[in-house]
Amino acid sequence: MNRYSFTSHTLHVSNMPITGFASGDDVLSVSYRNDGVEDEVGASGEMMAIISADNSAVIKAKLLYASTDNDWMEKQYYLFRQGQISGIPVSVFNTLTGKGEVATTGYIKKIPDKTLGKKAGSIGIVTGK
Repeated sequence: MNRYSFTSHTLHVSNMPITGFASGDDVLSVSYRNDGVEDEVGASGEMMAIISADNSAVIKAKLLYASTDNDWMEKQYYLFRQGQISGIPVSVFNTLTGKGEVATTGYIKKIPDKTLGKKAGSIGIVTGK
């Protein structure tokens, strides 16, 4: 029997474990920017597969507004923009399966949007891979 638990997933940014996730089913996502394989059909109808070397992805994490990791992530954003760091390693792992995504040269794409309301607010962090 397979089992799933969000608590078995970890997010590390610059080798720091990120905590304080917001609630919901969309608090951590990995989206690849491009298709890994595309095809081209020639005039004679023959098809050729084109394998992309671009394995880049966008990793999004929604954190609680009060999470202390928000301030730390914002500092990383400014350090990158100011040229004080050249990249931010990012990893997402499932500790049950050992599967995950690793980026050795990620970056924080933008200052997070803030959502406030009756329930705890959240901040979305976007990293590029």
